[in-house]
Formats: sequence, C-alpha cells, structure tokens
Amino acid sequence: MSTLFDNQNELLQYCRKNLEEFRICRNRIFDLEKRLVKARTEQEKSNCRYRTLLRICQSDFRTITLPKDIIIYGIGNVGKTFYKNIKNKCQIKYFVETYPQEKVYEDIPIISLDEIEPCEDAIFVVSAMYDYERIRCSIEERVINAKVFPLDAVLEECLPKSFPDNTYK
Repeated sequence: MSTLFDNQNELLQYCRKNLEEFRICRNRIFDLEKRLVKARTEQEKSNCRYRTLLRICQSDFRTITLPKDIIIYGIGNVGKTFYKNIKNKCQIKYFVETYPQEKVYEDIPIISLDEIEPCEDAIFVVSAMYDYERIRCSIEERVINAKVFPLDAVLEECLPKSFPDNTYK
C-alpha cells in the first residue's frame, strides 16, 4: 500500500482521514444489524401471536376440561380471544396485566400484578406471548401454591383433566 503514496506522511494522512469514515461505516453496520435482530424478534412475536390466535379459533373448547375458577394473565388479542371461547365454561375471577390500560373488560376486573389479592391455590392461564418464566415466577411470589400454565399447554390439551399439579413450571 505504501507504493500508492509518495511518502509515509501521505499514507498517514490518508489513514487518519479515512479511519473515521471506516469507524462510521462499522457503527452503521452494527446499528443496522441490531435493528435487523430487533425486527426479526418482533416478527417472531407477531408470528407466535397469530399462530396462537389461529389455534384458539381452531380449538374445540367443548373437549377441554377447565377448573371452576381461573385467572387469565394477559388481556391482549390472545387473552380476549381465549376468554371469549371459555367464558361459558368457567368463572374468570379477573385478568392480570402488567400495565393495565383499562379497569374492566366485559364486567371482569383487570388488575396489575401488584394488585393480586392474597390467596391460595389460584389457577392462572398465561396468554402473554413473551417471558413466561418471569411471569410465572412473579405470580408464584405473590400467590401461595399458585398453579400457572401457559395458554399453549391448555390448547394442546396436555394438562390433566383437573389441572392437579403445576407440571409446567
């Protein structure tokens, strides 16, 4: 490369001038890669949400045995669609939402995780499509003997008929 320049000073000047451009390009590439990863993650969440909505719509809830009372974690499209399919099969005590935007949905209270009443043996179905383990742990910290199940498990009918234990920890 030194043959392209008349002397070392010209080479050094060229490097100094273009090094900043190189750094800028590298930073742009890094930022674009991060955006791409984020977009793919968001797309995966959307795909998961649509697959779950489709599974809810295709499920025959007449064949699924649900406990008498349940609590639904998540009041987005998935939680609402699940609720509409089971509302005549069991009692929904309330919905839990990380940041509730409403207080009530179809006469059922919507509360935040911090507002969960002290109780024992409550059964939660988590309709949220993200971070199931964190949600499960948060519920179990607040509710003694909580039984927490992902909605997918209910839809797969993998649960025993009466939800006897917390198999899906």
